[in-house]
Amino acid sequence: MRCGGGFREFPPLAISGARSGQVIVSGYTCRVMRYATEDWPNGRFHMESYRMNEFNQQIVDEFRENGGKVGGYFEGANMILLTTIGRETGEPRIVPLVYFPDGERILVVASAGGSPAHPDWYHNLRENPDVTVEQGHETFQAKATALADPARAEKFAEIVAVAPGFGEYQEKTTRVIPVVALQRENAHGSERSSDLT
Repeated sequence: MRCGGGFREFPPLAISGARSGQVIVSGYTCRVMRYATEDWPNGRFHMESYRMNEFNQQIVDEFRENGGKVGGYFEGANMILLTTIGRETGEPRIVPLVYFPDGERILVVASAGGSPAHPDWYHNLRENPDVTVEQGHETFQAKATALADPARAEKFAEIVAVAPGFGEYQEKTTRVIPVVALQRENAHGSERSSDLT
């Protein structure tokens, strides 16, 4: 979701960084202009959108300085930095994402906090599936593939079983939330055993 002006509703799991006056919502970072304290449990904020910002950069810097580990809301989560090529600008775009291991590949979810629109990074990789992944201390090239049903539905159900917040995002939107597989360019074999549960 592009945060935009006005109020937007997000499940609590989509919200972080309020102490610094900012929040990150599934890859979109927004500045909190004001919020009603009584609405905090529901994540109701007045927000102003802005591109590649300080908070997002802090996550990237912390990730790189600590071998893929970050604190705050994402502490303990499996995180990657995904670099796509902007479909309009041709410039590299970096987004921190939670990932789920799935055999030789990893899965990411284009939830955008349950917004009506897919996130920019998803549109970018649909245009150009050649991406760069930073995982721990390692950086590698990968091919991104949006899973088609029924495989998408099966993997999404497995993800929701271990991360229920993604199920809440799906309930908020009429669009089908994509699941994207990231496969190392030098990986071999076609078997995809699930490691989600």
